[in-house]
Amino acid sequence: GSAVRLLRGPVRRLGRTGLALGTAGGGLGLYLSGSTDEYRSISEAQLPLTYDPAAIADVWREHPRCVLARLVEVGRVAIPFVSRVCAMEVAARLQRPSSERLNGSELEETRAMSPSASHARLAAELRELFTQLGPTFIKFGQMLSIRPDLLPPAAVYELQKLCDAVPSYPTREALALISAEIGAPATEMFDELDESSLPIAAASLGQVYKCRARATGEVVALKVQRPDMIRAVSLDLYLLRKYMQGVEWFKEQVR
Repeated sequence: GSAVRLLRGPVRRLGRTGLALGTAGGGLGLYLSGSTDEYRSISEAQLPLTYDPAAIADVWREHPRCVLARLVEVGRVAIPFVSRVCAMEVAARLQRPSSERLNGSELEETRAMSPSASHARLAAELRELFTQLGPTFIKFGQMLSIRPDLLPPAAVYELQKLCDAVPSYPTREALALISAEIGAPATEMFDELDESSLPIAAASLGQVYKCRARATGEVVALKVQRPDMIRAVSLDLYLLRKYMQGVEWFKEQVR
């Protein structure tokens, strides 16, 4: 009986905490409902084609629900992966005797000399994560793919696939973009290009088709940007700028 009475307080507090979290989660879900439609309603004509932080901020400040929805999406994808990597690193350090622990440079050198299966698996997951999060993160992965001083060889090798082996989007959508850009059906301007055509390469911002210009008969490489690229990249750049402003603010506070 006394044990039950002692447990009643913590159980009630846990119950209230769970109820509060559930209510907050439900409220967030209700607030974000419709954010996808709102995002798609934003005309890309409103957004600059060159990097203009002020103009980009002017647009996205008017759509805080879209900004929060993107933050939730990034967190949902990235946080589990980052948590798992941190847990693996802590476990590895705890399992290694203190006399055998290496400093940072020695640890990186050891990793480079003996890449493990776990590194290869995590590298593949990281590539998939960047691909899932879209053009900005794919471009970040491409940047990391030329930094063997920061990443083990397995990760560098895996991320290099983001340079020309990103999953493509449907050719039907690519033809619509081409037609809208040139003001005429793409199949009237190019031979050997139709809905059955497959791109010869796909990367962060677009994909490439091999076809023939009907006017000249010349074989050309036709590069088409990804749908929704301007909206997606501008939103991520807005969030990255906000993040860096937060970092700078924190640095000022801890001086």
